[in-house]
Amino acid sequence: MAADIVGWAITGRLDLVSAIRTVSANGQDVSGIVTLPPEDLLPMFRRDGSGPRSAAVRRVRPPGSETWLRITDPANGIEIEAADVLITTADLERFEDDHSLAKRTAPGGSASRYDWDGFYTALIRRIHNDGLPDTQRELVVEMQGWFERRSKDGDAPDESTIRRKISALWNELRA
Repeated sequence: MAADIVGWAITGRLDLVSAIRTVSANGQDVSGIVTLPPEDLLPMFRRDGSGPRSAAVRRVRPPGSETWLRITDPANGIEIEAADVLITTADLERFEDDHSLAKRTAPGGSASRYDWDGFYTALIRRIHNDGLPDTQRELVVEMQGWFERRSKDGDAPDESTIRRKISALWNELRA
């Protein structure tokens, strides 16, 4: 949810950015992509949807800087719409890598949380070497164990997802 993203930004795990028109901040002109203070944006992203559509931002951080600059012109800062708040691709990829949220693939490929190609190879090897078990559920549980053994934290797809992946093969081989 958007509220979680803003929460991660407040704790320093992500930067929220937007493109702004030229403003004067600490005596210098600032424009383009800037980091926004997540504390100022939080009210826009209430979980119940009751927040305002925009927020006044009175300070920004230019790219490559660790220093927040106070906007002095316009005197009341700038209004930022919720739809204009972004996360850079680089920041998102770093966050996903830090939290093991995505598996990167070659350009043009799709990212998947689980190794389905490896799953199908293991499934075929299992059936070739040992045949089919008595029930589809036994095969589902066995293949779920295959995922758990290969995961750093024991993560695996749920049984219903695995069942959907093998049901056509199961039905064809049991026919």
